Amino acid sequence: MSETKATLGTKEWYELVSLGADALLTVRPSGTSMLPLIRGGKDTVLVAPLRRAPKKGDILLFHRHDGKDILHRVRRFSGDSIIMLGDGSIGEDGPIKREDILGIAVILIRDGKSIPLDTRFCRFRGRVHQLFLRPRNFLKRVKRKLTS
Repeated sequence: MSETKATLGTKEWYELVSLGADALLTVRPSGTSMLPLIRGGKDTVLVAPLRRAPKKGDILLFHRHDGKDILHRVRRFSGDSIIMLGDGSIGEDGPIKREDILGIAVILIRDGKSIPLDTRFCRFRGRVHQLFLRPRNFLKRVKRKLTS
């Protein structure tokens, strides 16, 4: 008997979720916009349907107007829109409408270990990173460029 592995694309998964399914979507992020938390090309993230109002610090999967699906953290709210920011990014994404949100990152899988992402501690840690560590790291990069 051969083993088969069925995978759903983001669009198909979102259609199932819209019908009430509680399926998890497996995402393999690329890029460096969520470093140091999520390593593009190495880590896997499980995304669940967002069944509650988003909170500051949540890591959400959203559909951008250029057709790309992005996994970034909620930075702040602006009226009915959400301003997102990757932990390793300089510029904000936004405004993002609620209907562009596909789901919430709930588990990070790294080296076979599961790390919960939808927790108060993870949201707090991400907000601290955005407020204090990210600007400090950015200034270090600028200083390195100026001195090299």
